[in-house]
Amino acid sequence: MSPNKTSNNDEKPSGKDHITWTPWEQHRTDLSELMGLIQLSHQNCLNWTCSRAFPGG
Repeated sequence: MSPNKTSNNDEKPSGKDHITWTPWEQHRTDLSELMGLIQLSHQNCLNWTCSRAFPGG
């Protein structure tokens, strides 16, 4: 819930602010890192994978 970090997310995607969610990333990321990734990007994730895995946000 930080508008300062996601305000330019669509216009200027960078490796620091913009997170690309991909099914195979789960295998490359540790569970703790994955959960942290989800908490940060879940609100911006429109992928069906996230929606099904975490219904209701």
